[in-house]
Amino acid sequence: MRARRDLWGAVLCAIGAVGSYAGGVLTEPGQWVDVHLFGWAQRLHVGLVGDALPSLARRVLPAVMAIVALGCGFRSLVQGRARLVIQCLALVVGSTSLCWLLREHVLGRPYYGDQYSYLHNTFPSTHVALVVSLCAAVWLLARPTSRSLSLSLALVLVVVLALLGNVVGHAHRPSDVLGSLLVVAACALLVRWRDSPPSSGSGRLP
Repeated sequence: MRARRDLWGAVLCAIGAVGSYAGGVLTEPGQWVDVHLFGWAQRLHVGLVGDALPSLARRVLPAVMAIVALGCGFRSLVQGRARLVIQCLALVVGSTSLCWLLREHVLGRPYYGDQYSYLHNTFPSTHVALVVSLCAAVWLLARPTSRSLSLSLALVLVVVLALLGNVVGHAHRPSDVLGSLLVVAACALLVRWRDSPPSSGSGRLP
């Protein structure tokens, strides 16, 4: 049952990522909403907290989460869970590379006028993909008994800071970070689906 939920969750996240691009980037009304949400987010750029958010999201968090994920991966190797470590490594490298490939070589951004600012495509964000995928890897590498509320809240906080920091720092629009989040979520759910033990009626494809 969990495997089926993971698979359908991955499909829904992938559809959501496509929808966020189609709605927020391809259409003029979507770009209008995106630019207004972007402007609203700039109100957070006040004082020391606002000034620190961009650097925190694009420099500090990727490095910190990489160290944490490496530690969790090493512990999992010692515990004999090499297959899961390889899957999590593939998750981080694969989802981040996929976002870069989509942004640089596949997707485009229609021009609807200077009022929508960016002339080049910024969807999706690789910085967000890296941080979110590292958070997902830490969660997947943690044993079920170690997935405490405090760990969940800490990882959610890191994700939120990564999303906000990339928008507040003028690096990405809201649709960009939302798309990255959904791409990584789809990949993470696929990893968990593949790691689920086979069982009758699990929904696992052959």
